[in-house]
Amino acid sequence: MGVVLCGGKSVRMGADKGLMMQDDKPWSVVVAEKFTALNVPFVVSINSEQLLTYQNYFEINTLKIDNQTIPGPLRGLLTTHQQYPEKNLLVLACDMVDMKQQTVQLLINNYIKIPDFDYYAYHNGSFWEPFCGIYTANGLSNLNTDSNYSMQHLLASGHTQKNKILNVESFNNYNTM
Repeated sequence: MGVVLCGGKSVRMGADKGLMMQDDKPWSVVVAEKFTALNVPFVVSINSEQLLTYQNYFEINTLKIDNQTIPGPLRGLLTTHQQYPEKNLLVLACDMVDMKQQTVQLLINNYIKIPDFDYYAYHNGSFWEPFCGIYTANGLSNLNTDSNYSMQHLLASGHTQKNKILNVESFNNYNTM
């Protein structure tokens, strides 16, 4: 199942990233369409303050309000896992508007060919790119959410398949204005 992560505070951006526009569509919709193109059902992870606005763009049953108390993007990931504990989750952040279909498909193919890992993500040589990542139900069920809520820590300390980035444009960063 796909997850579009939109529940962050967008502090560095100064506005809700999921509602930034590209070709007259909010970024969250642009990213959700990537799942549709791959025939992957998806949900949209939001915080409670976003519900009214996001209902203008998504069916209410696809909107999942973060209910975990931990900080950061792990909140949306674990909220979705809690609601769908048997699903493996393919996660894209709402600002991943340049993500190429072949980048996502390569990750899916590796997951299918080598199903032995808990997590599948790209690594740029210095750090993980967690938001084109697959997080298995098994891996998330066994996750110890100690005091380190970093996605970098999760991927570095977990049983993660490290994938080399072949299309750097897929990981363009739009975190600042």
